[in-house]
Amino acid sequence: MDEQDYNGKDDELFDALLKSAAFDALEKEIDELPSCEELNKEYKTSNELNAKITEMLQESLTKAKRRKRRSNRLRLIAGLMIVFVMSIGVMFCFEPSRNLILNTCLAIRFKYYQNSIPENDLSENHIGEYYLPTYIPEGFEETRCSADPTPKNAYIDINYTNQEEQVISYHQGSPLESMAYDTRYATCYEVDINGVSAHLFVTTHEHHAHDLFWQTEDLYFSFSCPLDIDPEELIRMAESLKK
Repeated sequence: MDEQDYNGKDDELFDALLKSAAFDALEKEIDELPSCEELNKEYKTSNELNAKITEMLQESLTKAKRRKRRSNRLRLIAGLMIVFVMSIGVMFCFEPSRNLILNTCLAIRFKYYQNSIPENDLSENHIGEYYLPTYIPEGFEETRCSADPTPKNAYIDINYTNQEEQVISYHQGSPLESMAYDTRYATCYEVDINGVSAHLFVTTHEHHAHDLFWQTEDLYFSFSCPLDIDPEELIRMAESLKK
């Protein structure tokens, strides 16, 4: 064994002896400390301090329980939100459920629109007073009209037809409590008809029609035309309504 290895062994032995001596000294110091019972007798706390300590411990436990309950509620809400979002995503994958959701949203939107009709507009008129369009698109003429003037069932339906047998239909009737519209083949736009908000559905499907409708507290109006007709014509006809 060379001198360098010998010195290394001496260092390791010295470190071990030093640690052992320090541990023995620590144990001796701990053993010489007075016991908890002796400390309680010699340094007895007051009743006020004991009560304060007890109150602080209870308060700390209460806060810990509240934090745990709050954390559990947040985890529960987060879990429900994840389940809800996943459920909506799954439902949107199927056409029938997707249509049901979209139509329900539209019905809720339309109900809000009904309740937001401003005063001093067409809602002041009665159902028995018919409004007729004074603007008719070029090439169209009235080909059918049916009406019922009785207050309970009052309505008027008019068809305007051109030489290509394309039909623009107009309806005025009693207000609807709710309405759903299939938006798979149409885009909805909110337009203004003489100061009243209306919904214009512009279709992209040849077997569907452009539709324009709006509602007041007393009256419901709608126009409809085929895909080949400019939907702006419906707006012009609606803006020209006169008694």
